[in-house]
Amino acid sequence: MSARTSARLLLLCAGLALSFAAGCGSAPTELVLVVDTSLSVPGELDTVVIAVTGPTTTASKTATLGAGGTTLPLTLGLTHADGAALGPVTIVVTGQRASGDVVRRRVTTEFVQEQSKLLRVVLVADCLLPRDCGAGNTCSENGCVPEHIAGGALPDFGSVPGRFDGGSGAVERCNGVDDDGDALIDEGFDLQHESANCGACGNDCGGKPGVGAAHCAAGVCVVDACVADRGDCDTDGETGCESDLLTDAAHCNSCINTCQPLHGAPTCGAGACSIACVPGFADCDDSPASGCEADLSAIDSCGRCANRCTTMCAAGYCDDQRVTSLTVGGSHGCALRASGAVVCWGGNASGQLGDGSVMTRRQPVDVRSLLDAREVVAGDSHTCALRASRAVVCWGEGGSGQLGEGSTMDRTTPVAVSTVTDATSLAAGGGHTCAVRAGATVACWGANNRGQLGDGSTSTRVSPVTVAGLANVTALVAGQAHTCALETDGSVVCWGANDQGQLGDGSADASSTSPRIVRGLANVTALATSANASHTCALTLSGEVYCWGDGASGQLGDGAMTDARAPVLAMLSASAQAVSVGSQHSCAALLDGTVRCWGANDQGQLGNGATLSSAAPVTVEGAASITVLGGGNKHSCAMTMTGAVYCWGWNLSGQVGDGSLSPSLPTATRVRTLPFP
Repeated sequence: MSARTSARLLLLCAGLALSFAAGCGSAPTELVLVVDTSLSVPGELDTVVIAVTGPTTTASKTATLGAGGTTLPLTLGLTHADGAALGPVTIVVTGQRASGDVVRRRVTTEFVQEQSKLLRVVLVADCLLPRDCGAGNTCSENGCVPEHIAGGALPDFGSVPGRFDGGSGAVERCNGVDDDGDALIDEGFDLQHESANCGACGNDCGGKPGVGAAHCAAGVCVVDACVADRGDCDTDGETGCESDLLTDAAHCNSCINTCQPLHGAPTCGAGACSIACVPGFADCDDSPASGCEADLSAIDSCGRCANRCTTMCAAGYCDDQRVTSLTVGGSHGCALRASGAVVCWGGNASGQLGDGSVMTRRQPVDVRSLLDAREVVAGDSHTCALRASRAVVCWGEGGSGQLGEGSTMDRTTPVAVSTVTDATSLAAGGGHTCAVRAGATVACWGANNRGQLGDGSTSTRVSPVTVAGLANVTALVAGQAHTCALETDGSVVCWGANDQGQLGDGSADASSTSPRIVRGLANVTALATSANASHTCALTLSGEVYCWGDGASGQLGDGAMTDARAPVLAMLSASAQAVSVGSQHSCAALLDGTVRCWGANDQGQLGNGATLSSAAPVTVEGAASITVLGGGNKHSCAMTMTGAVYCWGWNLSGQVGDGSLSPSLPTATRVRTLPFP
């Protein structure tokens, strides 16, 4: 007990009001009244009068304030030493100036019995006005309040409780219930200033989430301090320190630090921002505070950070990386980029991928030292490219002289074809290669056992020789052991093997060492065969597809499974825009961008999700917007109008290019790393 409190209780026992002496040392019924004030009040008051009236009690006290007078607080004690009831009583506190009343405070209690009670009346400057709060009200710290117990935090007076409940024995609790039966609810609790019951009973400011210290101001919780790693970022004491500064992306490490959500989903971990960018954007400055600021479709960061295009960016790739054409070999494929670079994938036992190795590649790799290609063609196990200078380079298997560089050695990187410096178009077959030259003539080199070089002989040539009698050629295709040329008037000529009708001239000759006219064809716009094929297909101006040669697997598309020594019409449901040939299957891209294939299907090369052969065209699953086709031994590839490449069929050497070695993939599958969706 403080010295100030002890002095007050000694004063009560000295005889103020009633018979205090009898009660001292016993357990009296006791009511202690303390009148206090704010610091600004004493200069405005001359006198304070306390008057207590009740059926068993009458007491009063008057104090003159000011210089030399009594100082506040004033204390008045009432007691019944025998524990008898004291009250109910009415307490009136009047603050006066010499000129008249300034404020009048009235408090009414219920019976007090066998208890010690404390009532504190506080005179506040806001209430020292010549006005009345109205009947049944009095002036308190917080303005006018009901005239029962004026609130206010009550000091600890030792054995005197810190709450006055006004009842006759029960303890009033702050719970919204009349615990002591005096028709008053929660009297004695200051809901305006009490931290544990701020604005409402049980609303504990200090018990809010993450709060280290708080107080109550005018019935509203105010946070003074938060525990570590928590923040009162909404400045609303009712929610406490609601922000977890370790995990809240809106207030990461501090209330003013927001992880920027620009084009991404921000997160906060251990007080540090990170961001998961939406597709098409990236955090290129490595600062989550700026969000995913880089647009990957922009020329400065095309597809990835710091990838600046020299021309334009499309679909996240620089335009010079766009695939413009593709070619398919026996077990490999290659694609030409707009920049002139060439990439290849699949089988590589002879170095046909051009990357300097003989390792199988499950996805595209760059051909070494080739950055200016304008066309690329794939044979069975070799590849050739036409350069911007119109020179020709080849790589891969060279055992038949198909590389044209004067030897029969394999090459794992490009070597120049001797004497050809004016090529305009190329074709690569099973073991031979041909080029259209300036003047629309044709030169060929490599294997010639069936006359496929067209020079009138069957001698293998390690350097180019001229095909006799041709001077109007616009395009070439090369099969396993035959070659065909498209002439400027839309007609077609072929030479080489003919045991299965590959020449299409209707003859039964086994072969021809010079070109022959294919019978019944006109207005042809494109030709197709491949390095392992013994049949050929032609696309006409009207969108029809005609095929001839080997038909044992239904690859001619006419519904039969027999050879044809002259062209037959493939049974397509709509006009075609592109055609390709594999070893024993064929495909056509229709004008709507879908693909139909027919023939052998033991490795899923028809792309319809099955492995049953079909003499009639079936639809390739997963292929759309296709404009370019290529056929291999038992697989096919296609390119969309935007440059994406898809393959399907046999994949034991990775020729589908999806990064796997799955034996077969019977539906269109995206070639990895090639740009443009």
